[in-house]
Amino acid sequence: EDENERLKERLKLLVQTSGALQTALTVANAHRCHFTDTTTTARALHLQLGTGQWLGCADVFDVLEYRVNARSHELETIFRESHRPLTGADTNDVHIRHDAEELSAAAAVEFKLARLLPFHETTASDVMWEMIELGAAQDEFVSCSTKRSEDVIANVDRFRIPMEGGKTVTLDIHGVTKRFEVPGGLIILLESAVEWSTASSSWGHSTRASGWVIVRRYPTGGGVIAEDMTPCACQLRSIIRLKPRKIEEDGAKATESLLSRTVSDVVIPSFRKMLGSRLQCMENMLLDSIKTVGI
Repeated sequence: EDENERLKERLKLLVQTSGALQTALTVANAHRCHFTDTTTTARALHLQLGTGQWLGCADVFDVLEYRVNARSHELETIFRESHRPLTGADTNDVHIRHDAEELSAAAAVEFKLARLLPFHETTASDVMWEMIELGAAQDEFVSCSTKRSEDVIANVDRFRIPMEGGKTVTLDIHGVTKRFEVPGGLIILLESAVEWSTASSSWGHSTRASGWVIVRRYPTGGGVIAEDMTPCACQLRSIIRLKPRKIEEDGAKATESLLSRTVSDVVIPSFRKMLGSRLQCMENMLLDSIKTVGI
């Protein structure tokens, strides 16, 4: 009997040790992924356009999901943001944000959206998540998505955005989105690696996109006139920030400023069009949901 007790204690100790080692390995691997997010790694995930399949490079998605999970502390702040009154007019602004240490190279472009939708928050939340699952958008011609878990989706999307002068810019986006249910709605955190290219030149640009989206019941007594409020109205707010990603060049790290004229003439308008396309897609799906209910 004493021998059995000793064996049980030894087994318990081994299990605890094994668990601790596994946790340490998981953390170490997450940090390794976080610090090895290079352009070479991201490009390994490029879509094989000829076959419609993507190359297997789960490490890139691991990096992005790690970043999403590391931002979970933002949820409370985002939730509080939804209590701010809306003015009644849609907000769709672009701002330049500066890093105090690297004013030029580390400048970020912030895309901010706020609007009311005449739909129940549950309907709007379901449609938003369905759109992410389907990877649907108007200007998109290739899209693949997979569930990493019930609340986490990995996407590879390619958009072709028409620009002035008849030119077209291509956006390759590799991203991870995670949803969090909150009282009266849904919060989505997202992390993406975005690459721009054009067929007419060798120009290219790599950017990190980081942001959030909240769909939530609009509180009564806000800044919108009462008679203009639809009883089932909900609010859609989002902030997406673009930051230039550091690229290895001849053993040194170089960063192209988001303030350069070439980049600002291409990156900002094309990304804004892509976001507008996704918003339009969501609105179309919401309208389709009304038609479906009416059938």
